Amino acid sequence: MAENEPTMKDKFSSFLSDATAIGKNVLNKAQETVKETAKQGKEFVEEKKRDYDADRIYQKLGKKVYKLVRRDELTLPECCDKYIEALNELYADDSEAEDDMSGEQESCCCSEDKCDKCEECKDND
Repeated sequence: MAENEPTMKDKFSSFLSDATAIGKNVLNKAQETVKETAKQGKEFVEEKKRDYDADRIYQKLGKKVYKLVRRDELTLPECCDKYIEALNELYADDSEAEDDMSGEQESCCCSEDKCDKCEECKDND
């Protein structure tokens, strides 16, 4: 055996240091990948939450606008008619109940003291 030839112990040490370097490199790459994926996931969740919150606000605003349109307190452009008609069909049964719950009552249309046409006059008998 020549003196310049590495011994088995030297070969094993070299192998271990190379394997350790490779392992650290793989671990660092994995950590970077996990951090980037977590960042992207967080951004995605935040975007979806903003979209959800915006949808809720649009929904509330839409209900208020729809009620104003139904009471003829607001006029929308003709391009919105299809949406109002769709909501009218959707809320056909609920619209009367919502109108009653709004707290607003129509005044008597009669100029006489009592009439037989409206419920208000019949109730006052």
